[in-house]
Amino acid sequence: MGRMVYKFLSCTLFLVFTLVNPLSALAETFITNMSQYEVKTPAGLLKISKDTQAEYTFNLTLGDKRIARFSEYARVTIEGVYPSSEAAKLVLILLSEGGNVCDGFYKIAEIQNDGGGMNISDQFGSCNAIKDISFKGGAWYFQIPTFSKQGPETWVYRDGKITKLGKPEAMKPSNPDWQVTKHFENAVPDPKQREALIKKHGNVKDAYRAWLWEDAQRKIHPEQFRSDSNRESQPASFPRRTVTKKPKPESLSTE
Repeated sequence: MGRMVYKFLSCTLFLVFTLVNPLSALAETFITNMSQYEVKTPAGLLKISKDTQAEYTFNLTLGDKRIARFSEYARVTIEGVYPSSEAAKLVLILLSEGGNVCDGFYKIAEIQNDGGGMNISDQFGSCNAIKDISFKGGAWYFQIPTFSKQGPETWVYRDGKITKLGKPEAMKPSNPDWQVTKHFENAVPDPKQREALIKKHGNVKDAYRAWLWEDAQRKIHPEQFRSDSNRESQPASFPRRTVTKKPKPESLSTE
């Protein structure tokens, strides 16, 4: 009899806790590593598609309505959902500028309870992929590695807002190109080389994009980017190849 009463009370408390805070009941079901372009939500199909009229631009649509537009990105994908891809209420969006230096940054799209709209958070991250997601105290915690010796940073999502743990507000740099600048500095540590590229291409975005293209070509065709000094410093056992044209034989006379 005592066991039955205990089970009944346990089930009752679980149901009450779930109704009061439904996110906590399925906290561990945040699905990640998806890399897809659409998911189903209670408000309709959420889809990411390339803009047909602008390069490096993507549109986020919910049903037939465009919710957001992301510019200056090489890839935009859905990397995670809660609680499932068939009825997503939270959607983790990855914004990547391409290349191997930076994995990208994130935004969270949340379907409103009434199904009538969507809230999109500020951008967050450290250029690295999210390592862990947990739920506690009515908030989602995203742990992301960093390039510094201070270890990973933690971002907290609560009531539609994303904030860095220990900061009163979400980080909002005054420089709109701060992400590109950070990627550029990580990719090209030499300040003189960065300055020369910016001077050549006019701005940070174009300079970084040109460097990414050249870096990719250098990996595909390394022989085309070998400097003249390297050519001259080749060992004598590998001389440059010369071709001597043989004279054409004189035509034989038939006389």
